[in-house]
Amino acid sequence: MGDVLSTHLDDARRQHIAERTGKILTEFLRFYEDQYGVALFNSMRHEIEGTGLPQAQLLWRKVPLDERIIFSGNLFQYQEDNKKWRNRFSLVPHNYGLVLYENKVAYERQVPPRAIINSAGYKILTSVDQYLELVGNSLPGTSSKSGTAPILKCPTQFPLILWHPSARHYYFCMMTEAEQDKWQAVLQDCIRHCNNGIPEDSKVEGPAFTDAIRMYRQSKELYGTWEMLCGNEVQILSNLVMEELGPELKAELAPRLKGKPQERQRQWIQISDAVYRMVYEQAKARFEAVLAKLQLARPAMEATIRTDMDQIITSKEHLASKIRAFILPKAEVCVRNHVQPYIPSILEALMVPTSQGFTEVRDVFFKEVTDMNLNVINEGGADKLGEYMEKLSQLAYHPLKMQSCYEKMEPLRLDGLQQRFDVS
Repeated sequence: MGDVLSTHLDDARRQHIAERTGKILTEFLRFYEDQYGVALFNSMRHEIEGTGLPQAQLLWRKVPLDERIIFSGNLFQYQEDNKKWRNRFSLVPHNYGLVLYENKVAYERQVPPRAIINSAGYKILTSVDQYLELVGNSLPGTSSKSGTAPILKCPTQFPLILWHPSARHYYFCMMTEAEQDKWQAVLQDCIRHCNNGIPEDSKVEGPAFTDAIRMYRQSKELYGTWEMLCGNEVQILSNLVMEELGPELKAELAPRLKGKPQERQRQWIQISDAVYRMVYEQAKARFEAVLAKLQLARPAMEATIRTDMDQIITSKEHLASKIRAFILPKAEVCVRNHVQPYIPSILEALMVPTSQGFTEVRDVFFKEVTDMNLNVINEGGADKLGEYMEKLSQLAYHPLKMQSCYEKMEPLRLDGLQQRFDVS
């Protein structure tokens, strides 16, 4: 497969990818530098006025369990280099990155792990057919005919595949359906936490970054939510570049891939992953350089903002009032005609799964407390109470016991919301 990369990603094409990536990053980082000043001003204004920053989420994130293991166990992983399945000892630490060791002995001897997987942006697939459909859609014209050898053969009926639109895919399988369900819950918890990679305590860098992403995509006439806004800043930047670069490369390279459909699919997966890693390294270097420059300039920016704070606020409010006077009549008509009629159905769609989710949390907690009481009584009383209370305090971090609560919230996606509102 190394020949595939050397053939399709030669020096000239790698140089072209680097130049294209650099151009996209330069354009985005201009937005970021502008928004950094805006976010710094907002942070300082809230600090001076004592109002505090607005809370962006309904609930605070759970505080990580430092130096704690969330889950551990064995997984069969497919090794792409030798096309064999190997049993791996796997664990999920407090940062929710899946760590794979050769075996448990290697972990106990502190041998470096075989792999560390940050699952931000990934999806979990529970069947090879699901995977083949996504792979076929990602490279049109390569759908395998019935009866041909698939791109992946799983030795059991219970696979779990981590799929990413650009980066490397990971293949696992279990011996039983119960094991598949268990690891699906664990990996879904990893994805859920890794997707929220930007720290909430970043009062300037975080808001500046997310606003810059939104404005950059709007400059490309891309509006609304973006499903690849997940992971840390470098991962999100890499996804942003691949959103533009991926289709260009696909159009250029797909006709040149040789072999049967499944072989061309393998080639494209490897090429896409190689390009993603190139983009990631370039995005990491550029973003860290700009961030360091802004942090050096921050004291001077703060001094200027403090000096001109009143004038900035006055100018901002004057401009906002003019924009409001121009926009408000049209916005009111739009809301009255295209939004208000749908609010009851939106509230219903929100409240049903939310209510079911909270009810399930209460039920899970009640069951755990009941079990704790029975165990304390049966096992000799108060000396065991502390141990069970400690377990109860960690209930929210238990991916298996909490899975039913998350499942109740799954319908909270409001599919078709954009179509529901008659607004372009």
